[in-house]
Amino acid sequence: MRSSARLLCALGALSLLVPGAAQAKRRQATEAAYTVIARATMEERWQFLERSEIRCLNPAPGTCTVETSGSGTAKMQLKAKPTTWLVMRGANGRPPSLNVGTGEGAQLRGSYLRTGKLETIHGGPWAEANPPEIAETSGCGTKDIEVDFNLSWEGRNQLAPSAIVSDQRDDCPDGPNTGLEWDDDESPSLMDVVTQAAQSKFLKTKQFTVSGTKSWHASATPPTGSYVLRSGEKTVKWSWSVTFQMNKKRR
Repeated sequence: MRSSARLLCALGALSLLVPGAAQAKRRQATEAAYTVIARATMEERWQFLERSEIRCLNPAPGTCTVETSGSGTAKMQLKAKPTTWLVMRGANGRPPSLNVGTGEGAQLRGSYLRTGKLETIHGGPWAEANPPEIAETSGCGTKDIEVDFNLSWEGRNQLAPSAIVSDQRDDCPDGPNTGLEWDDDESPSLMDVVTQAAQSKFLKTKQFTVSGTKSWHASATPPTGSYVLRSGEKTVKWSWSVTFQMNKKRR
């Protein structure tokens, strides 16, 4: 009798737990508003030296040389004001939708500093007829920059920025036209900085930060023909982070 009574009690308790679990599942949040703070930085450094030699006869016999040299740096520091993003649960196992609604993203603002110099000097009998070629530097210095920043899923648990950054600066050298090639043919782009980010954090975790960093490297190509010397490199590093703070869940 006692065993039967215990069994009946256990079945009764189970009957109460099962509906409760189903109800809890139904109560999972389907969307939430987050306050996000986005940041991004870029650092660049380059240097280059190239020299060529050729026997020249006019206006007098001798060795004519051409030497191109230069170096430079660049830096961006960007941050957005706190911005509200609406996040919605994805259907059928899909990742959550970020920044639902206007999709305007977070407006990154900050400073963009670029410095550099690049010049080509002729030597030997041809020097007098070929004055130094010095790249314009009037566009160097610090300027304000603004970037529309979003995040997009590149794969399961993989996030990357959706942001186009124009880092070209007229009248400020950022390297030679030829002679440097990016390793693996990968040129720098903030949108290529992919990071691992757990999809499960969204709509469950009160506050968390996702971030990513990637570096690129360019090397000097081997000298050919009349070129007897070529050395140099260029490095670029992009970093970004977004902090999510939940404001309110919605069922």
